[in-house]
Amino acid sequence: MRVPVVLDNLIAKGELPAMAVIFVNPGNLAPVKPETQLARFSRDWEYDDVRPNFSRFLVDELIPEVAKKVNLSANPDDHAIGGTSTGAVGAFMAAWYRPDVFHRVLYFIGTFVDMRGANQVPFWLRKTEPRPLRIFLQDGTADIDSYAGNWPLQNQSMDAAMNFSGYDHKFALYPGEAHSTRLASEVMPDILRWLWRGYPAPISQNAPAVVPTPPGRGGRGGAGRAGLPVAPRGPVYRQPAYNVVTPDTQWEAIAGDYTAAAATAANQAGDVFFADAKSNRLYKVGTDGKPAVFKQNAGGAKALRGGPDGRLYAIQATGRRIVSWGADGAEKVVASNVDGFDLAITQSGNIYFTDPVHKTVVLIDAKGQRRTVYSGGGIEAPTALALTPDHAFLNVNDAKTREPWSFRVAADGSLEHGAPFFRMETSEQNRLDTAQEIAVDNSGNMYRGTIMGIEMESASGRMDMILNPPKYGSVVSHVAFGGPDRDWLYAVEDGKLYRRQTKRKGAASWEPVKPPQPSL
Repeated sequence: MRVPVVLDNLIAKGELPAMAVIFVNPGNLAPVKPETQLARFSRDWEYDDVRPNFSRFLVDELIPEVAKKVNLSANPDDHAIGGTSTGAVGAFMAAWYRPDVFHRVLYFIGTFVDMRGANQVPFWLRKTEPRPLRIFLQDGTADIDSYAGNWPLQNQSMDAAMNFSGYDHKFALYPGEAHSTRLASEVMPDILRWLWRGYPAPISQNAPAVVPTPPGRGGRGGAGRAGLPVAPRGPVYRQPAYNVVTPDTQWEAIAGDYTAAAATAANQAGDVFFADAKSNRLYKVGTDGKPAVFKQNAGGAKALRGGPDGRLYAIQATGRRIVSWGADGAEKVVASNVDGFDLAITQSGNIYFTDPVHKTVVLIDAKGQRRTVYSGGGIEAPTALALTPDHAFLNVNDAKTREPWSFRVAADGSLEHGAPFFRMETSEQNRLDTAQEIAVDNSGNMYRGTIMGIEMESASGRMDMILNPPKYGSVVSHVAFGGPDRDWLYAVEDGKLYRRQTKRKGAASWEPVKPPQPSL
């Protein structure tokens, strides 16, 4: 494609900024006896993979190595990445997972078919809060049609998904062209000029599209329209993430002297508590947004919940027990000999906790009586759990699968009719070991941190939306709603606490409400 020559000419004319260019070939693993044995060809494994492995290789290994010899900018607006065919998937996914590193993407004849899961990417584009990317993509109408899928159709799906979510992008579909970059090579200078237009101005997204309100109907409440999640206030957007957060809000870091934030929970005043795993303290974030020490020597608290009695409940790993604290920090033991991971509390004071050691869910009723309410064996590793807003159902993560379970809560507190009801997006990882906490809003939506971001599942079991994480390159572990109106979503990532204002209101143990019926 004569990329070095084209770049040299455009840079010499002042039409592109001066840049360093890194060309990456796929790796092959040589056999022990090459004369009689075949190498392992890693191109598909490295490039077609939709997990963040290739982005980690680039960002954590290759680029730092080059930076030892070349002075590289740290500004993502200065960075572009591109590829062809299978390499197109590798380039796009690297920018998708690390938009804090790459803001410009160009790819040609992209293999967004089911080689290693890239056929899912158009749907991720639709469901995920837009990321700061400018993208050029190209294909031909006579490109490959094979067992893995149809290249032109899949790239048209990519284009449609980018249109849907408002990306700054351009799609060139050449009539009659096969799996070739011939025509793209001829117009490469124009492609690069378009990709770098307006430089050094930062990359920005297009204004989000609003769903028109049908005559005679209001724009709020209800069960949603056209498959969109309910937006409690304001316009309804096509991009589902903007019905949860506004386009102009960002994550705010909660600074403080803590070292490793972990479990989070809110009380009735909206104060947010979190555990510091390294210092063995509990912190409280008040309305001023500043953390202050609430409890020293917290006993290795690893799960927190605000109770209907105004007390803060926790599972203590050190003493293998459940305790609660009053506003003055006075501690009360609720239960001993507990191998718990997470807990949920009803308005009546019933406490459910997961026990991954014994693969059970246990109930401690308001009288202190304990009994196992799930030991069915279907859940391999029960971890995070949460009640629906009306306390009618209990949802339980299985850390070894991508399908959280839903149980109906019987009148006596027993669990019944359990099923792997939800389906998460996990980037081919197929497990939820990163999601250590579940947040719930009053509409019945569940929020979990995964490698994809913060995923929201509706009460019908669908995964409807993904919020971008506070930072890219790691995973959100804990989430909770807090603040005086319970409309701030708090998240822990890499031991740091963040918050972001939403259009939702968090559900609470002391205030059960019947959520609206989910949309179809």
